[in-house]
Amino acid sequence: MTAKTSVPSKTAGKSTSPSTRKPTAEEIATRAYYLYLERGGQHGCDQDDWYRAEQELMHEMNKK
Repeated sequence: MTAKTSVPSKTAGKSTSPSTRKPTAEEIATRAYYLYLERGGQHGCDQDDWYRAEQELMHEMNKK
């Protein structure tokens, strides 16, 4: 009888894609608020501010 031994893969436990950190809703809200202030506090662009804040934060957090 022959015993089989398993050899762990070199990639075991490793992600194949680089890990990316996503900003929290609180971080996005804070950045969006500052974007709102930069625009002079004009209403009506909240979704634009949110999207821009999210994109800026993701870029900053995942720079190499």
